[in-house]
Amino acid sequence: MVTNRRAAYAAARAAESQPQPLEIPELVEGQDLEEDFDYDDDDDDDSKPALRLDDLFSTAGAESLAAVTSPMPSAGATKPEPSELFPTKVKPEPESSPVKRKVLIPEPGEYKVMGAGADSAAAEEEDTLVQGVPAVQGDLTQMFWLDAREDTFGNAGTVYLFGKIYNEKLRMYQSCCCRVSGIMRCIFVLPRPEKAEEIGEVVAELGAYMASRGISQRRMKAVYRWYAFEEPGVPREKSRWVKVRYPASSPPLGITDCSGFKTFSRVFGDRRSFLELLLLKRKLKGPSWLSLRNAQRVADGDKLSWCTHEFAVSSPKDVSPLPDDASHPPVPLTVMSVHLVTYLNEKQRVNEIAAMTCVVQDRVSMEGSSEAAAARRDA
Repeated sequence: MVTNRRAAYAAARAAESQPQPLEIPELVEGQDLEEDFDYDDDDDDDSKPALRLDDLFSTAGAESLAAVTSPMPSAGATKPEPSELFPTKVKPEPESSPVKRKVLIPEPGEYKVMGAGADSAAAEEEDTLVQGVPAVQGDLTQMFWLDAREDTFGNAGTVYLFGKIYNEKLRMYQSCCCRVSGIMRCIFVLPRPEKAEEIGEVVAELGAYMASRGISQRRMKAVYRWYAFEEPGVPREKSRWVKVRYPASSPPLGITDCSGFKTFSRVFGDRRSFLELLLLKRKLKGPSWLSLRNAQRVADGDKLSWCTHEFAVSSPKDVSPLPDDASHPPVPLTVMSVHLVTYLNEKQRVNEIAAMTCVVQDRVSMEGSSEAAAARRDA
C-alpha cells in the first residue's frame, strides 16, 4: 500500500514538472504593435516594452498587452507564422464594455484634481463656476479675509488683509488683498487716585513729556474703563482713564516706570502692534466676511502683493465685519500639504533639504468634506 502511494506521488510530481502546451491568444487582424508600445533604444535591457498609460485603458491596447506578455508555447506545439503574430493593419473591435478609467495622471508641470470617471475635468470646470457673494454693493466692497500681516518695514500703521473676493464675470473666487492704512497708536493712562478728578493736570504733564519726545500731534480725552487682569495697584472697578491717540509715524512713549510722574501711575498699550489695534478696534474675530467702504483698486504697477485683486482704504473705520449668516457662506479654499526630506550634512553638522513633495487640493470646504475628496472616496 505504501509503495503504491509513493509511486502515484512521484508520477504526479513528474507530470507537474513537464511543460504544458499553452494557447496563443488570437490577435486582431492587421494590428501594428509599434503604434501601441514605445521602446527606448538608449536604455534597452531586454525587459518588457514600456507601455503608454493610454494603452492600458483601451480595448486594443489590452489585447496587445495580452499578446506580448503571454507565455510562448512548448517545443511540441505548432509555431505560428510571423504574419499571424505581427499583422500590419488595425481593425478595432466594437467596444462592448469599455475599460473605465480609475485614475487620471496629469502631464508634467500640469495640475489636475484627481477624480473618478473620464469626465472629471469637465465636472471640475462646472464645479468652479459657483454662485458667490457679490463683490461690490454700492460703495461697499465685500471680501472674505483669511489672514493679516502688519507692515514692519518702514510703513508703520499699515495692515494687509488677505483673503478672497468673488469675480462675477468668471463666476469664481479669486485672491484678494486689502491695504488698511491710517491706523493710529492708542494708549491708556491711569491717573493717580488723588488726581482722578483733575484730568487737566494729567493731560498737561503727559503733553509736556510727549512734546519732549517729538510727538506734536496728539489727542487726549477722559474715558471710563474696566480692568480685568492681575496687575497690582490697578482698580478692577469702573474708573476714569485718559485715552491718548497719535500718529503711527511717531515713536512709542517708552514709559516703563511711572514713579517719576506726579499725576499718573500706569501706562497701557504703549507696545501694542497695529495688527492688534485693528483687530480689536474693528472687532475682527477670525476669518469672516468684511465690508470695505470707499475701497480704491490698486493698479497692477503699484501692487505690493501677488494677489489677483488689491484694494486700499485710508482708515480702519472703513473696514467692518459682516453678519455670519446664510447670505455670507464661507469661501472654498485651496490647500497645499508640503513634505520635506532632509539629511544630515556631516561636515557642517546641519540638516539640509534633499527633496520636497507637495499635494494641492482646491475647493476645500471649511465647514464639511470637500467635493473632490468625496469623489475620490467613491471611485
